[in-house]
Amino acid sequence: PFRNAAWSCRDNAKRFYALMKSKRFTADDDLGNKLQVRKSIMDTVTYACRLVLAHNNVLFPCVKNMEREVAFCADKPINFIANMHALIDSLSLEDLKTFYDEVEEYYGTYRFDDAVRKGYVIENEWYWYYGIKPFDLM
Repeated sequence: PFRNAAWSCRDNAKRFYALMKSKRFTADDDLGNKLQVRKSIMDTVTYACRLVLAHNNVLFPCVKNMEREVAFCADKPINFIANMHALIDSLSLEDLKTFYDEVEEYYGTYRFDDAVRKGYVIENEWYWYYGIKPFDLM
């Protein structure tokens, strides 16, 4: 059966919120590995963009058109694109934390209480993205 558009939009937004959260904390896990930290930063930016698109109920474009589509979205964090560019230019973990906190605060309606601690991030990614229930809910 087909789902209504509002439910599908919220479900997709929760998935990308979970993936953004997972990638942000992956950067903290292996600080000595610069390649891993930089990849985590780029993945966090990608999933933050996809979260903005899902929140605005926009179909996901290919990566080369993503910034243009995000620019057209009416409901996004203030200075989202400028902050995204600053993070990509700096590739700094501190800038990543600031960027993540701003996006997370703006889209706090997608926050799930059982994922406050870092240990639950992967379980919630599985739950929202693949439909697998976290261990606490089994």
